[in-house]
Amino acid sequence: MQELETRYPSDKSPLIRILRLFSVLLPGQYLKTAFYLNFIDLPRRVMRQALFSFYRYDHVYAVLKEFANGCAEPFSVLEFGTSDGYSFVKLLYATRYLKLTDRVVVHTFDSFEGMPPAVDDKDKEWTSGDDWRTGQFKGRYIELAEE
Repeated sequence: MQELETRYPSDKSPLIRILRLFSVLLPGQYLKTAFYLNFIDLPRRVMRQALFSFYRYDHVYAVLKEFANGCAEPFSVLEFGTSDGYSFVKLLYATRYLKLTDRVVVHTFDSFEGMPPAVDDKDKEWTSGDDWRTGQFKGRYIELAEE
């Protein structure tokens, strides 16, 4: 019989083996689920939040790197809600560092009025209850003096 080629390595992580051992030792799906949620999922979420919540811009760097390696065509990045321009500057530095300034154009947009008033229940944050307030995230801008 011919063995199928897989994309993933066949040698499993030792942690997967330990998890399977606990799966055999714990009777019933309820206990297995409780074990997983409390001893695997919870610590992993806490660690992920502790390591990555302070800087939530990694996904943008990942997309730019992927683009740099896999696409020769021009590319535009659109940012809505520029506010004070922090992430705009980060985008510009990232495109410069990755040598993409000749292929990437960054466009930013902002009303400088902040969040609009909520008009629908869909505007509510259902998971954390952290609803936005009208005007929240209002950007600061410098008015240019007429000469």
